[in-house]
Amino acid sequence: MERNQPKNVYGLAVGFFRQRTVESFRAALAAGFTELEMGMKMKLGTDDMFIDAQRELKLLREAGLHVRSIHLPYGEAWDISEPGKAKRRARLELLRIFLHWAASEGITAAVLHASSAPIRANERGLRLRVAEESIGLLGAFSREAGIQLAVENLPGTALGNQSGELLTLTGGGKHAGICFDVNHLTLEAHGTFLRRLGERVITTHLSDYDGARERHWPPGDGVIDWPALLRVFAELNYAGPWIFEFGACASPSGQCVTPAALMDRFLHYQKES
Repeated sequence: MERNQPKNVYGLAVGFFRQRTVESFRAALAAGFTELEMGMKMKLGTDDMFIDAQRELKLLREAGLHVRSIHLPYGEAWDISEPGKAKRRARLELLRIFLHWAASEGITAAVLHASSAPIRANERGLRLRVAEESIGLLGAFSREAGIQLAVENLPGTALGNQSGELLTLTGGGKHAGICFDVNHLTLEAHGTFLRRLGERVITTHLSDYDGARERHWPPGDGVIDWPALLRVFAELNYAGPWIFEFGACASPSGQCVTPAALMDRFLHYQKES
């Protein structure tokens, strides 16, 4: 596959960058990464999140990067599987505001967590039903706003830790698509997960791990067989973006990876696939 004619566009989650400057963003663009997934700084209050996001969006666009997607806030305070109706209603309204802002800025995709963790076994059924209802509401709003909503597979006991649950949560694809985080998957083989979900996977979070728990390491630093995984993607004619989600210096060796080195490594895996 030629670097200047990729089948799928290449992107980075903003957490890759140790320094979020126009210069560092331009280095990523020069390496072939044209897309960016923004995240919200959840330690800030809601108003300050928007101020910070607006500032960062301006820098990214100044550097020439296309902000394709936003990772919606997540964690216990944002858990959409919360059984309490008042709490859940307030959370859904805030997420709707974030989606409205993203749509107003021309962002076309949003990644969503179905729950926080841990989820106790005796409440899992209830949480799944509540989360599916929440995703249905957010999915309807997203479609009206012109945004693709993608529910991310999660590790551990969080909802959506395997393909069957994601089919339930997304209403079989009626409510939302799926973001496949390959380093979150511990209960199924990657090929099994992909083949069961097929065209419902509309975006990715790519990083490596030890197979037992999420690590968010650079590809090649863990146990994933990348050529084999990419062959399954090709078999299913995946046409979505390759979004890499890890810190530039997250390697277990402590070595940092540059955007150019990451691109070279991934293109090598593609040629082997």
